[in-house]
Amino acid sequence: MGGIGAGFCRGVGGGAGARAFAGALGVQEQPPRPLPETIARSLQTRELLLILDNCEHVIDGAAGLVSLLLSRCPELTVLATSREPLHVPGEHLYEIPPMALPDPEDGTCRPETTDAVCLFCDRAAAVRPGFVLDRESAPLAAALCRRLDGMPLAIELAAARMRALSLAEVAARLDDRFRLLTGGSRTAHPRQQTLRNTIAWSVDLLDDAERTLFARLSAFTGSFDLEVTEEVCGGEGGSAEEVLDRLTGLVDKSLVTLMQAEGSAMRYRLLETVRAYARERLARRTGNPRLLGRAAWNRGLVAAETGHPDQARAQRFLRLSPLPRSCILETI
Repeated sequence: MGGIGAGFCRGVGGGAGARAFAGALGVQEQPPRPLPETIARSLQTRELLLILDNCEHVIDGAAGLVSLLLSRCPELTVLATSREPLHVPGEHLYEIPPMALPDPEDGTCRPETTDAVCLFCDRAAAVRPGFVLDRESAPLAAALCRRLDGMPLAIELAAARMRALSLAEVAARLDDRFRLLTGGSRTAHPRQQTLRNTIAWSVDLLDDAERTLFARLSAFTGSFDLEVTEEVCGGEGGSAEEVLDRLTGLVDKSLVTLMQAEGSAMRYRLLETVRAYARERLARRTGNPRLLGRAAWNRGLVAAETGHPDQARAQRFLRLSPLPRSCILETI
């Protein structure tokens, strides 16, 4: 692409966002013409790559402006980063997965050669000069990175704790990861200074119905499918279609991970760190993190053990359940 210009703008959307966008491109307002129209006219004949960063908190404004520009500017290419799609014509999604992790089942794998463990070692050596992995510590570092789901920020925050803790101590404290993983760069945005703030940033952008489903999904310690989600997480007047819409929204917003389909049913999961945060939200909402679809769980348990007409479906439901029966019976 010859003669490329590059515009970089944070927080595009709305009136203030459009002005910030125009300022980054050196476009002057021309009242009474609307500013988005002025921007489109100024770019109409230019061959340009525009990079828009962090669109998720202004998603509607960003989508509207990008859609307008793409319809008016044939030589324009837009690269947008966001935790959810813009949903504009011509959009192509490229998902950035977590960092590569060592396979716990592969005895020949050298953990220190995988991306996640390499990042941990690099950041740990920066705060503890001379830090290197040996035969005993390499599996521990690999397990730590797996528990952090290969999330770069979480790994960096864990490594920063090596200033005062041993690797074993850091790993042992991951059960309380949101208290442990703080103290990011003072120059970073507040949402990037702690693990809790990073996840809260995404969750706070959800609507009330999506937040409710997000919290309820914390009951699944493993993967789950749509049928079980509707059975366990529905209720309160919510239809199956509404559960599907909310689940799709959580997938779009990168809070629920889409897994390889088993047979004809797609499966989903929460990363362990995301699930830990969702479980906190559920506990605050109910006072008890196990209070989740009690009637559905107990109906399924009774049907499976008493020869109910829905016995086959109930047994499948319990077989897919990630919770042990003791946990099901302890719901209040």
